[in-house]
Amino acid sequence: MASKPFEELGGYASGPEMGPLAGAAGISRVRLDNANVTDADLKRLQPLLESLPNLELLQLSESAVTDEGLRHLVELQNLRDLYLWKTAVTPEGVAELQRALPQCAIEFGPYPK
Repeated sequence: MASKPFEELGGYASGPEMGPLAGAAGISRVRLDNANVTDADLKRLQPLLESLPNLELLQLSESAVTDEGLRHLVELQNLRDLYLWKTAVTPEGVAELQRALPQCAIEFGPYPK
């Protein structure tokens, strides 16, 4: 099942078409927040993430992701929402990713009040 690698990191994948036969095409959201995801994890997950044709939301808040990890997300052209609250990314790293993914709303920094 396509969601197993996310579950191994303490996250999960979901979508409106999820089911035993949906496979990767059924996944539209991946939540890896609070899962201690690292840049190395994103490098390892990159091929899987890129194989999800309907991935629209990726949640990486409260993880150890840095600007280096963002480089593994530049091919996610269908991504619409990326959450990076309480990570180690910088405004410069986010700006670089935003240029690669202009259609994506990227939220980062401390949690909003």
